[in-house]
Amino acid sequence: MNLAKASLLKATLRSGYEGVLNSYAQLFFALNPLLGFIALGVSFGQWAWGLSGLGSVIMVQILAALTSQDKGFQREGMFGFNALLLGLAMAQRYEITAAWFLLQGSGLLLLMGLTVWWNHALGKYRLPYLTFPFLVTYWVLIAGAGFMGSVTLRYPLPPNELTYLPALETVFAWPTPVVSFFKTLGSIYFQNSLGAGLLLAFALLVHSRISFVLAVLGYGLAYGIFGWVGASTAHLTDYLVGSNFIFMAIALGGFYMVPSRTSMGLVVLLTPLLMVMMFALQGWLAPWHLPPFTLAFSVLTILVLFFVQSSSRIPGLLPVQIQYYAPEKTLYKSLVQSPRLAHQHRSRLQLPVWGSWSISQGYQGLHTHLGRWANALDFVIRDEEGRTHRGDGSKLEDYYCYNKPVIAPLDGYVVALTNHVADNPVGGMDLDKNWGNSLVLHHLNGLYTQLSHLRQDSFQVVMGQWVHQGQVLAACGNSGRSPEPHLHFQVQSSPEVGAPTLAYPLAHYLAKEAPSAQGHPARSDTALVWKQWSVPQEGEEVRNVDPLEWLSKAMAFKPGQTLRLQEEGKPEHILDWKVYTDAYNRTYLHCSQSQSTLWFVHDGVMFWAYDFEGSRTSVLHAFYLTVYRLSLSAFVGEMEDRLPLTDFSRPLPRWIQDLLAPWWIFYSVRYGSQLRYSDPTGLLEGGVYSVSVRSLWGWKAVREAKFQLHADAMSGLNRFVLEGEKPLGLRPWSSASNSRTFRCVLS
Repeated sequence: MNLAKASLLKATLRSGYEGVLNSYAQLFFALNPLLGFIALGVSFGQWAWGLSGLGSVIMVQILAALTSQDKGFQREGMFGFNALLLGLAMAQRYEITAAWFLLQGSGLLLLMGLTVWWNHALGKYRLPYLTFPFLVTYWVLIAGAGFMGSVTLRYPLPPNELTYLPALETVFAWPTPVVSFFKTLGSIYFQNSLGAGLLLAFALLVHSRISFVLAVLGYGLAYGIFGWVGASTAHLTDYLVGSNFIFMAIALGGFYMVPSRTSMGLVVLLTPLLMVMMFALQGWLAPWHLPPFTLAFSVLTILVLFFVQSSSRIPGLLPVQIQYYAPEKTLYKSLVQSPRLAHQHRSRLQLPVWGSWSISQGYQGLHTHLGRWANALDFVIRDEEGRTHRGDGSKLEDYYCYNKPVIAPLDGYVVALTNHVADNPVGGMDLDKNWGNSLVLHHLNGLYTQLSHLRQDSFQVVMGQWVHQGQVLAACGNSGRSPEPHLHFQVQSSPEVGAPTLAYPLAHYLAKEAPSAQGHPARSDTALVWKQWSVPQEGEEVRNVDPLEWLSKAMAFKPGQTLRLQEEGKPEHILDWKVYTDAYNRTYLHCSQSQSTLWFVHDGVMFWAYDFEGSRTSVLHAFYLTVYRLSLSAFVGEMEDRLPLTDFSRPLPRWIQDLLAPWWIFYSVRYGSQLRYSDPTGLLEGGVYSVSVRSLWGWKAVREAKFQLHADAMSGLNRFVLEGEKPLGLRPWSSASNSRTFRCVLS
């Protein structure tokens, strides 16, 4: 019991500590302990102000805990950053007296209520509340303080102690715009000094190269425009004036928008507008002696975010869907995950046939796939010479596809069935009954598929029957507008036979170049290519991906199970990875030893990992690199993909890439996996995945790692082997060998 209490206390203190540091880092839209720690230190350039800011953050964190607010928000400092600004601003404006504590305490209660209310009011529209709670609370407090005689203004302001870091402004010949930039950075924490700005610039650069570039861009544009229109650039270094431009650049250039040329252009476009809004708000609030502080930034940012969300799509401008609090991670994951996850909302249709078939007419075909019926596929079977029949092809039975099974492309209900049209003789067509014998399946959610030109009386299903993917429905025939046996397949959004077609990709299939209709033979060395979320092209030879039952079972990690790894030669080194499913039905592996999580999908024909959070030096991260994309079928070709740069790169090249990332990507991570059978004869059901991961600087590999994953029908997944370089960072690492082997047991 004492251990449990001690563990709970430790976790609470850790969460509170993280919440305080994150409150400081949040002003730069970051969750970074180093940035938060340096910002905390900078705020103590004047001790009274620093103590006021820190005390305000702690008090609001306590209020949030006592009122059972969202723990994630507490840990991320979402309640604390407005309190920090309030504490710094109030200590900078007033002498700290007993009455000041009463005023500040009341303000923190109001700020807490406003934060919760604004989060609820704007959260419905997926909009942030930014610094509105601080601004409104501060205006209320200074209005109320005017009637409190014991609350006195602080005048003149004391010097910031960080100004006197070894005579920085006199030792070096700093250009005026550079000094102005650093002082503006410092003024974010109410420390208008070169030393404070240098420390914050270093911390921001370490946290995010893109955020640093955006801060320089935002401020540089403001400095130039101020000078051009005749406004005083010295005004930018005032408390929270120039920060409007830095905040806006980081927020819209790389935090709420995926960093890109377009997001950078948006910053350039909005900077003059932000300046005009700032001057206008300053004029409107002046009669009430209310400083606008960050009001212009908050209003403009929310207006832009609302506009972007209400627009269908702005080319090149991509709102961030998953917030990683680091523009680099957001960008690199977006570049890779967007194409990987783009179709995950779609139904997983497969080919409606067994074995290898050829596409005789594809989308936008020249013969019958035109107009509203353009997005359809015609299937036939060809031999090595490219012929669709044996002999002279005068009889229906001569055609390879005639009477072959037609299967359900997906689970669904039979909602239309036509079975009264006789097969045409070869060369004949029934134009009155164009579609011939047909089936329409309803796959729910408004998705239908139609299969036509089926053989009369070959149906193995009835109206209203529920069918499963892969179930035999009927046989290929030659009914309707069909001069020779073939299968017509289309996707549609209504249940009528002959409804307009939809362009809809198939989830998985294998393809190779097929012999042409003119009889040109296919190349014998043509290898099968795995196609994912794609539409077969005219002339391709295609077949379904048939999973290996034993392999699919070996990789079927179910919620509640535990994958235990024990390192060979180190019996004390045991890792337990538990399988969970979250509220969004996402399945993941979690390693409590390294506090790391791997999200994955097992879709029946492929096992693939799509995200990882936690320690990049953990064995679970190496496993993530290994299972990034694995075939669960007999397909022996290489599965290729790309990984986010944050998952496997070297620091120095990464930093250089980070600085240029919004404009130019030249550093990439390539992934390849291939299944090799343990027994070439195929008598024993077992295999080994060989996986390689390489980071490429242009065309040159600068880092590489290799892995193996062993599985068989008897024991399932049983061995995980790590090969390659020590800089992979895994701990503990054997100094005797660059290879580590883990025995695996799923229970």
